[in-house]
Amino acid sequence: MFKLLLLVVVAVVGVPVFGSFMIRCDGSLDAALERVRACPAAADALGAGIDPSFLGLTCGGGRSGGPDGGERVAWETPVKGHAADATLEYVADKVDDEWRIVEARLWIGDAEIHVVPCGAAAAGSSDALACDQGDGAACNRLGVRYAAGLEGEARSVDRARQLYERACAAKNATGCANLGALHERDLGDPRAAASYYRLGCEARSPAACAGLGALLADGRGVARDEAKAVALLGGACDDGHAPACGRAGALIARGRGVPADPRRGAALTGRGCDAADQRSCVELASLYAEGLGIARDEAKAVALWRAACDGGLAAGCARLGRHFEALGRAETAAKYLRRACAAGHAGACPAAGD
Repeated sequence: MFKLLLLVVVAVVGVPVFGSFMIRCDGSLDAALERVRACPAAADALGAGIDPSFLGLTCGGGRSGGPDGGERVAWETPVKGHAADATLEYVADKVDDEWRIVEARLWIGDAEIHVVPCGAAAAGSSDALACDQGDGAACNRLGVRYAAGLEGEARSVDRARQLYERACAAKNATGCANLGALHERDLGDPRAAASYYRLGCEARSPAACAGLGALLADGRGVARDEAKAVALLGGACDDGHAPACGRAGALIARGRGVPADPRRGAALTGRGCDAADQRSCVELASLYAEGLGIARDEAKAVALWRAACDGGLAAGCARLGRHFEALGRAETAAKYLRRACAAGHAGACPAAGD
């Protein structure tokens, strides 16, 4: 009974307890909670029954002078609803004995939701909340932001990897595909890439099937199997993945893994190039240069290689350099091979003199 009476006295006078914690009764928390309940983004995230946690125990706040000689408070307090627990941060002014909330936000895990002014979750916050609740697609979208450094986020391969792992574990096929690509291109681990590509391909991601097909064609991270590579790449092309068309077409045109069919190979490669995939255009240019499955046209080949090179694709610069090298135009060849080397094509560096 004595403990209950002491708790009531503490709550009424608002004295500090437990170091930086305080049980408050100034009325600002009630005003802040009214704004939380009235804000759809916050109310939907917390669910029904929005109330303070721990009897309104708060931490990390303070008081200062407000406008017109009034009082201003800034508090951080735990709150809860039936769907989630959160931390509520707010600033309030006391004007004419009434608390007015100047700004407020909720934090649910890493997700930030603006309450005052009320609006949609901050950039990426709705996805962060959904990801925390097991939405694989949301985890994948966040992973893309960190992998590419989009929407103000600093690029972080490690953070992207973590998010893609969560997406893949939630059986999001695109998340598995992106995780495979991250391991292949950024982490230099084709074996892990093949494993994640396989998971994504089994879940019907064309990009994952194409990634696995490319590894099988090259024997990177897995045993070389060109027949299976053609099957996977061809299927991904049929499902609308343009880069797979160029790779499948190049293999088919040259009879790698399947009986040679240059005309069909050229058609598939052209489909990828028509869809603006530069790698497919580089492969199509090679077919034009050789006259394989398509009428020989050196001018078209050079134009396609040059466009890919100018678009930043190292393979386009390298193929163009090799083409001029074969023609005995050493200076022009060196120029394009240097560009290929600078763009990351290691095979072009010795010939470029770098």
